[in-house]
Order: sequence, then structure tokens, then C-alpha cells
Amino acid sequence: MSTMDVKFKAYTEQSSKKLNIAHEQTLTGELMAQTKVAQLARDAGLEVGDKLLKRLAEKALRYFEQEIIDMEEVEKEERVNLAKKKASTPLPKKT
Repeated sequence: MSTMDVKFKAYTEQSSKKLNIAHEQTLTGELMAQTKVAQLARDAGLEVGDKLLKRLAEKALRYFEQEIIDMEEVEKEERVNLAKKKASTPLPKKT
């Protein structure tokens, strides 16, 4: 790999991480705003508030379950890469 390839790969990985963080913050903020609206509707005695809160809770649960699955996959991939690296490292020669 050339130096430019390495720099480009590092740049795209960093950009991807920043984009993922921004997306996660947007989803979290959106979920919080929707929850606040649902709580206000419920507090006003509207039946739709309870239904919306239930739907938002289910949506949040699915989101966080997927986050846990994604984190477990990343950790597994990191362990596999570490094992491959250790396996490819030659043992020191005995003298």
C-alpha cells in the first residue's frame, strides 16, 4: 500500500466514525424530543400520548439491542484480528 492509500484509508475511517457519532446523536436527540412530546400529550390527558410513549419505548429498545449486537460484533472482530496478528508473529529463536 502506498503512503497515499494509507492516509486516505485513515481519513475515510476517521470521517466514518465522525459521521456515525453525528448520526447517533441525531437519533438520540430525535428520540428524546419525541418522548417529551408524548409525555406532554399524556400529561394533557390525551390517549395518544400513552400509545406514542409505548411505541417510542419499543423503538428505543430495538435501537439499543442493535447497538449491543454491533458492539459485540466489533469486539469479536478485534479479538479475531488480534489472534491473527499473534499467530503471524514468529516466535523468537532460541540460542
